[in-house]
Amino acid sequence: VLKDNYISKEKIEFEREEITKVLDIWNEMINYNNIIEEGKLKIKGKFNVCILALNSENEPFYFEKMIEFEYTSSNNGLDDEMSTDMTLVIPTISYQILNPKSCLLYTSPSPRDSCASRMPSSACKKKKKI
Repeated sequence: VLKDNYISKEKIEFEREEITKVLDIWNEMINYNNIIEEGKLKIKGKFNVCILALNSENEPFYFEKMIEFEYTSSNNGLDDEMSTDMTLVIPTISYQILNPKSCLLYTSPSPRDSCASRMPSSACKKKKKI
């Protein structure tokens, strides 16, 4: 079972609006592929981040962005012929407003309840938590 954590940092630019306050921030979907390569679990994918914020006129606006990520587990020694059955979650999203036109997002796409099997990959199901 893997329970690694990984922090992703992404700068978000707001072209049409100036941000003064974040009202809510969340994730609605995540797509990913995972393989075991060189004895490590490698995950590559993308997820969206949704932001509800206030602009400089104190009016709410909505912004959404797809963020790509790559993750390699710190665990070694997995057999490259193994397949995986896992769920990937984003347990936290935090932010820092840099200026009226941009902010930094900190996310943590993390594998949960992952196990490795010696069954052929075609016999395993991939779980995707949305």
